[in-house]
Formats: sequence, structure tokens, C-alpha cells
Amino acid sequence: MGEIENENSVELMAEFATPLPVMIISRFLGISESDRETIHWFSKQLRFIARTDTDRMKSLAAAIRELSTHIENEVRCREKQKKDDLLSVMVEAQKEGTYSRDEVVANAMFILFAGHETTINLICNGVLAFINNPDQWKKLRVVILNNECNTRY
Repeated sequence: MGEIENENSVELMAEFATPLPVMIISRFLGISESDRETIHWFSKQLRFIARTDTDRMKSLAAAIRELSTHIENEVRCREKQKKDDLLSVMVEAQKEGTYSRDEVVANAMFILFAGHETTINLICNGVLAFINNPDQWKKLRVVILNNECNTRY
């Protein structure tokens, strides 16, 4: 995504909105950078649920099984060696009896999928709103440039 900075134009969905959420969510869960492309591919496959193709469930089921296996492997790694990430926290909850192994895997998959899809839509719809309302974009730029944003949560 570093290439975007030097470009005059960008294909927003493909080059920014789609890779960004999986990168952030994967990092939050503690999934290695080398596995993020795989996770991104799984997330894209999971989007078949919204399609109307007659064979969409075949692709969806295969992706769910593969993603589940991948997350299961990540969970096994956390059981052996805890890390500073969300997946390790969930594995600790499993050890305490709060979650079952299946619930840890399902929740990790849900976080990946739900956060991925909603963020893509938010970014694309937000940019479209600014394109359709350039006066609002100018107001936001002024706030950002003047550092008037309240950064407290």
C-alpha cells in the first residue's frame, strides 16, 4: 500500500479499501505478515455469501474450511507460546473455560470477516460522499490541517 502515496490516481477499492482492513485486523489478531495475503484471499472468498451464483455455496464452504484450518493452526501456536495479540487473549479465555476451541476459531473468523467487509464499505462510501460533497471535504481538510481533531476516545 506504500505505492499509493506517489500515485496521481488510485483504484480505491482494490488498492486501498480492500487490503487495509485485512492488514490491520490480521495484525490485531497476531497473524504474521507472511500469512496476510492468504487471510485476504480467504476473506474475499467469504464474500461469496452475498452473491446469487448457483454454486456460490461451494466456494464459500471451501473457503470457510480452509480459513478455519488456518486459524486452528494459529490457535495451536498460541497454546504453545502466548503472544501480545487478540488471538492469545482468546486462547487464554479458552484455557480458563470461557471459550471452547471452536468458539475461539469462530470468533477469530467472525472478526476477520465482519471487520473486513464493513471497513471496505465504509471507506468506499465515505470517499464517494466526499466526491459528491466537496465542500465537506474542504471542511475536513481544514480541521485536519489545523489539528483541531479531538483524538480522545
